[in-house]
Amino acid sequence: MQFLLYLIVGGLSFFVDIGIFVLLRMAEMSVIPASIVSFIAATGANYVLSTVLAFQGGRFRRHIELVRFLVVVLVGLALNTGKWLSSARRSRRTAAARSAARQALPSGSRGA
Repeated sequence: MQFLLYLIVGGLSFFVDIGIFVLLRMAEMSVIPASIVSFIAATGANYVLSTVLAFQGGRFRRHIELVRFLVVVLVGLALNTGKWLSSARRSRRTAAARSAARQALPSGSRGA
């Protein structure tokens, strides 16, 4: 039963993360800040839902539980942000390569 609760909490947190990210991108916030803000909001939702639904009460003191949770979250944030940074770098390299290829072509053979 507890595993099912973890799945539910994770799924709800995922929707918070994606929903806020999409809303922020629609508001024209750049990718990295939108990713960080949505991740923090999803983390808060995850912690609250986990304490209510999934965590076994009394196993750890509240402040120790919170510190352990935040350590895991910070690792997740680093991985999440690294994914976006890597994607952004790849996009810039691809755009630069296309631009260089267009410049190398004779002017009559360039596409519109």
